[in-house]
Amino acid sequence: MDDLHLTPRLASLLVEAATAAPSFRNSQPWWFLVRLDDAVIELHADPAQLAPRTDPDGRAAHISCGAA
Repeated sequence: MDDLHLTPRLASLLVEAATAAPSFRNSQPWWFLVRLDDAVIELHADPAQLAPRTDPDGRAAHISCGAA
């Protein structure tokens, strides 16, 4: 994968597409970290967006992140 170039524009388009994914109660329980130098986009669950009463084990958040 030496020929992979993650440009700011490409990263923005990819993250924009990922955030359009469906999520549990439209909570979008994720955040992204873009590392252009490494050509990496990390997806992380956002603890502030978790729903402890309706999703106490985080399963829906996990599935939502998977959709993203």
